[in-house]
Amino acid sequence: MTIIIQSVVQFILGETAEDAVKREVLEETGIVYEIDHLAVIHENFFDENQGTLKGVDCHEIAMYFLVKPRRS
Repeated sequence: MTIIIQSVVQFILGETAEDAVKREVLEETGIVYEIDHLAVIHENFFDENQGTLKGVDCHEIAMYFLVKPRRS
């Protein structure tokens, strides 16, 4: 089963990407997961054409992790 959950890492609070994944998965599913490994890093450059970033050149770095339910 594949579930994609989008999250923003709270760098100011010292949160790592791994911490953000675990936090968001728990918030969205109610299930505690552990990270197996970082699967893919994808870099994307784009021009936003709507919303508050309309007309802004954007740079996104997306990290995709393989996760599995934590065993009790």
